[in-house]
Amino acid sequence: IYVRQGTYFEQISIPTSSIQLKAFDNERPLIDGQRKREYGICDTQEAAIENVSIEGFEIANQTRMGICLSHRENKGAIIRGNVIHHIVVRGVDVRGARHRIEENIIYMIGNDQESMGIRLAGAEDCVIENNDVFLCRKTAIRDQTGKRNLIQSNLMHECWTGLDLNSSSGAKVFNNVIYNNCQGANPKHVTGSAGWNRLWHNTFYGNHGPHISIAVNRATGDEGPGPDCDYLDIRNNILLKCGATHIWNKPDIVGEHLVIDGNLYHGPPGWPPFFYHTQWPRSGRPGLKSSADVRRRTPFMSTGVDCDPNLIDPDGGNFDYPVDSPASKGGAALDSPFGNQLGARG
Repeated sequence: IYVRQGTYFEQISIPTSSIQLKAFDNERPLIDGQRKREYGICDTQEAAIENVSIEGFEIANQTRMGICLSHRENKGAIIRGNVIHHIVVRGVDVRGARHRIEENIIYMIGNDQESMGIRLAGAEDCVIENNDVFLCRKTAIRDQTGKRNLIQSNLMHECWTGLDLNSSSGAKVFNNVIYNNCQGANPKHVTGSAGWNRLWHNTFYGNHGPHISIAVNRATGDEGPGPDCDYLDIRNNILLKCGATHIWNKPDIVGEHLVIDGNLYHGPPGWPPFFYHTQWPRSGRPGLKSSADVRRRTPFMSTGVDCDPNLIDPDGGNFDYPVDSPASKGGAALDSPFGNQLGARG
């Protein structure tokens, strides 16, 4: 179904599989919720649907979600090239498996306490790629209780948190730029039931608090014993210009399967005030002030560098680095499409 340019004051329901909704060539029809309809495009929740496509729309002014595919058995949706904005709760929210969410622009998602640009709600084997997600009250992209999802080559900025891994397992977070948020990434309650959670080859820049906050708190109702957060691998990232600390960790609730190594760190002289912290960074309690301190007093950061990667123009939106950058030498050779790449490129 090709949809022509125009404003459509309605809510679209997809009741069956293999429906492809596409904007006509070089046009962008608007589905306008007028701040009174809950959804822009959604499933009926009555039966699972497969192989659905939603491509090229502008979706705005819904009271709950722009696009919502909520049946747990949905499979193979493609959500591509849409502009989704001014939604109260979430821009895109999906359950099921093998979905692709790519090349969307999602912004102004709020003002609900759980407002998010993209949420994978127990979804598995999905690809979230090449999206630009910003100005969300809580989180740009969240993988919540998902398994084996790939979150790759996205921009996440101007949110409370750029990336949430919440009870995820086997997540692969590669080649993203996470910048100018209150905190960069927040992996918590993660497990290894479907493999390690890997934060590799990402660039963190200008986040106002911690770049990466590990564990933070226990899951509601989990009183222990044992770890609340485990099987987390943080390598080959670039972490620059943060406001409080590069890494905030809660070792009392984190398991033994935690790798923090091979990253590049940099900040203005004397900043951030702490390099690594195990207390809330603004608590006034001391943390470790250098990578050398971290190496001496923790099992982390045996490799990695402290240097300026000379990003081309990060404040203007170019987070790449030139060929003569120290980052061009690379880091560890990792089992990903990006090999030994340090930080995000492209």
